[in-house]
Amino acid sequence: MTPPIKKSSLLLLITYSFLIKQIQTRDFLIAENNEINKINIQRNVEIIDNNSPINLSLKTYNIYLSPHLDPEQNFTFDGSIELEFRVLISTDKIVLNYGKIKIQSVTATDGEMNLNIIQQQYNEITEEYTIVFDSALKVGSIITIKIIYYGQLTNNATGFYKKSYVDSSGNLNWFAAVQYKQTRARDLFPCFDEFKQTAQIKLNILRDESQITASNMALNTTKSIHSKKMIWDIYNSRKPILPNEISFFIADSSSLSEIRMKLYDWAEINSDDNVQYTSSSNSLLCVNELLSNLICLSEDTIDNEKYRLPITVIPNHYKINLRPYIIPNNFTFDGFVEINTIAVDNSSKIFLHASELEITEVMLTVNGLSVGNIFYFEEKYNLFTIVANETMIIGTEVIISINYKGKLNSAMRGFYRSSYTDINNKK
Repeated sequence: MTPPIKKSSLLLLITYSFLIKQIQTRDFLIAENNEINKINIQRNVEIIDNNSPINLSLKTYNIYLSPHLDPEQNFTFDGSIELEFRVLISTDKIVLNYGKIKIQSVTATDGEMNLNIIQQQYNEITEEYTIVFDSALKVGSIITIKIIYYGQLTNNATGFYKKSYVDSSGNLNWFAAVQYKQTRARDLFPCFDEFKQTAQIKLNILRDESQITASNMALNTTKSIHSKKMIWDIYNSRKPILPNEISFFIADSSSLSEIRMKLYDWAEINSDDNVQYTSSSNSLLCVNELLSNLICLSEDTIDNEKYRLPITVIPNHYKINLRPYIIPNNFTFDGFVEINTIAVDNSSKIFLHASELEITEVMLTVNGLSVGNIFYFEEKYNLFTIVANETMIIGTEVIISINYKGKLNSAMRGFYRSSYTDINNKK
């Protein structure tokens, strides 16, 4: 017969079993945590491996661009880039960014030795372009990657865009310029534009003899191709800069010969010791200033007079109220504008410009008295006409009050919206 177990022994046995269970649980958690750490370490290694700029030291971007400001050539541009860097950590791949361009070919050299590229991968979501070599690049070696590509000039003042204008002689001409956000230099040339690593930049722009170019970088030299009546304008940054700090402009008219100096003065604070570059996201401000004496037209219109407003009143004060709604699937805004004007013609009509707006109400006050009106809109010319119920006499004060609605643009023009991710990874 088995002797009975004392209560104290039973309690000790239960306590021992509990401790064994705790130790096993602890060991399991430690093992599980170690596995998680291994996974995280592997992930971190992969991230470090993919973040090419920490593996290399950028030296130069040598960019060649040939814009085609010609409807017959579909407003495209050809490009190539020679990217030179020093290898800091041995790796068998590099990761660049490119966006709205198409890659035609890529080659790589280590000095005079050609490197064997065994794989090219492109992620359309992250816009990452991975180049894989057959062996790891050696630390300290100077690598040059040459990429040939092409792209399309955009219509909406973003990226590498085009626009038309009428010069003082009434001729329709075209210009192209760059306008991009902090990480959109990739729409102009393949680059590392997600990382704050600067490099010397050389920009070569091919143009016709009748065209001119301008840039916020110093014009180093020009080279003529006599057989084709073409010219290379070659610009250099005076110090290492970021890809998005490039600004340039190419116009189709020699009447704008003063553009180069104006753009240079606008974009660069000139000092031998401290050259400051304006981000190309502001290039549109420069273009507007340079073309202040010209009328920019939509691309299917050359009738300049259709865009000139008949002057019946002169504004002296604008009061604007805006209420944007930053709500997914409903990015709209309500607006109100009050314009104080003086009548300069005995007329019942007032002419304004409006684009992509829904006018909901118009109120007129003439010398303090409310006046009835009707209004209509000519969409082709963005012409908004108000017709008062009575004639406004020269010298009278006319207050125009307008309620309207609009949509926040997804493209970076007008009143636009964009998105970002906060520290909690919330969009």
